[in-house]
Amino acid sequence: MADVVTDNDDNFIKNGRSSNDQHTATEGALHQLHYGQEKISYEIIYKDKARKLRIKVYSDQRVVVTVPTQVTEEFTHASVKKRARWIWQSLQDFAKQQG
Repeated sequence: MADVVTDNDDNFIKNGRSSNDQHTATEGALHQLHYGQEKISYEIIYKDKARKLRIKVYSDQRVVVTVPTQVTEEFTHASVKKRARWIWQSLQDFAKQQG
């Protein structure tokens, strides 16, 4: 499993806050990001105890983003987009190991 933790300094505190109500529709849903010709699917999980945004890439090609409940969906998507190259490379590395 590959793992990245994002703590964008003060941006997290200033721009990442939100109400908990808007997360219920997106919790557990698959989101997609386009990286070149590739589509990267990822799941967002909101946790009360999470202190930082965490991106995990698993060997079965799953990408899971765990975030504190007060973080906005827009901030989460922007953070995933910022790490798209690393996510894509991790997925490629795991695919090579499998095949």
